Amino acid sequence: MLLPRAHASVLSALLLAALLLGVTAPVSAEETDAARTGSRSATVVFPDIEGINPDKDEYVVEVIDNEYESLHAEWRGHRTPLALEGPTVVELPDDNAGRVVVTGCTQGSCAEVAQSGRLVVMRSLPASWDGKVRVAQGAVSVLVDLAVRLPRVEGTVAWELLATDGSGPVASGETTYETRHTTSRGGLVFALEVPPGLPEGRHDLRAQLVGSYPEHGELAGEVTGAVVIDRTAPAIEALALSNDTVYPPYDGYLDSTRIKVTAPREAVGGSWHVENAVGEIVDRGILRERRGTDRLIGNWHGNVFDDSEGTVPAPAGEYEVHATAVDKAGNHSEAARVPVTTVSQRRVKRSFDLRLRPTDAELQRWVGRCSRLKSPSSRRTAGSIGLYSNLRCDKPDEGLVATVNGVYLPPSADGHYRNLELTITGGRSKRHRNGALAYLVAYVENPKGRLKGRTQLGRRHRAWSVDRFGDKMVHDRDERPYVIWHVALSEGSRYDVDEYRVRGRYHALVDVPTD
Repeated sequence: MLLPRAHASVLSALLLAALLLGVTAPVSAEETDAARTGSRSATVVFPDIEGINPDKDEYVVEVIDNEYESLHAEWRGHRTPLALEGPTVVELPDDNAGRVVVTGCTQGSCAEVAQSGRLVVMRSLPASWDGKVRVAQGAVSVLVDLAVRLPRVEGTVAWELLATDGSGPVASGETTYETRHTTSRGGLVFALEVPPGLPEGRHDLRAQLVGSYPEHGELAGEVTGAVVIDRTAPAIEALALSNDTVYPPYDGYLDSTRIKVTAPREAVGGSWHVENAVGEIVDRGILRERRGTDRLIGNWHGNVFDDSEGTVPAPAGEYEVHATAVDKAGNHSEAARVPVTTVSQRRVKRSFDLRLRPTDAELQRWVGRCSRLKSPSSRRTAGSIGLYSNLRCDKPDEGLVATVNGVYLPPSADGHYRNLELTITGGRSKRHRNGALAYLVAYVENPKGRLKGRTQLGRRHRAWSVDRFGDKMVHDRDERPYVIWHVALSEGSRYDVDEYRVRGRYHALVDVPTD
């Protein structure tokens, strides 16, 4: 919508006045502050140190050639006014790590002038714990957290354990601590010796720590926590192996066994060893906790230690695996044991090529009333078969001819077969004189008894490959493996089958000398 002419005339007059008077946009507050402080400067000199103990030393900042109206130094939110020229002691009330920042101000506008390098301020040892450790008796380590990262030094620890009723100390001693950079902040670790005979249960721990640090001098701190005296050993609930027979030659076939220990949640690890038939320890290892479960896990790779040759595959024979669990207090369970057998055999690749007469491979047949199945076929090959449909009548449901066939496969070490192939050598019968299509249909039967991979063979006499014939079609692979296939025709087809051929690859086991 257009403006009325009178209104438009007023706007034009206002715009013209603005141009004649030179009206511009207002200047921002930031630009004003920059104008006030941007051309000013000051030189600030910080102490060349990385740490300080304000109870023993002063942190002095010196100002030179100052052009600001006022200056202040800030340490973690606390401000100290600075002399416009010369030195000033900066207050550092907060023990921590950070930087001292100097800011200059003029006419109420301020800007950062300089800042120090990283500075660690400490009056006391910034240690804290308030944790808990478990021990039966003897040495136990305590890891204390530090609020800041400290140099690696050794210090002294005076500790005492209080009675479970809090009445007084029942044990005390002195030891040393050392700094460990286990985290970004670091920590201190020390060990205390718990004497035998203390009653089981929780005992409060109080420890005084003192250490001398290059830039801070002597620092002291106190930590508290608890030591739980626990002499109750965990009990292994079950011990099992993933394989109770091991084939030590390293080839990826059952050449190790996983040791699986079921233990209470208090168990955090353990150990295992293997003994031979005369009770000698031939190998050993550790059990690790599997997170989120009650399992401890280890692995024996079927090796034994030989004094002259080092680690070698275990000779064939009977062995026994022993396992022991340990809890956080260091209590060891009684050993559980389970037998294991080693076999000196290696996995090797083998191939097979089975050429079968159809009459030898046949397991079952179905011949309709109008059809016929005879041997030999029209080509007179020994063991061949001829399938002839609709010889005597033309009833479709009585023209079916079918056979079920199968063959055992050589046993595979791992139960699997590769490049498994079935071919059928056959073609149109020489007696096929009617006008019907000459064909034969082949199916593979899977372990569930279902027919898979329909393959239709043509009229030419040759070797035909059957589809979907592979490892998934092997029956009873763990006991006595075999394969099954079906062939069939109808509708007047007449077909000769002269040979079945089953080929493939597999893994076999061969003996390995152990002398």
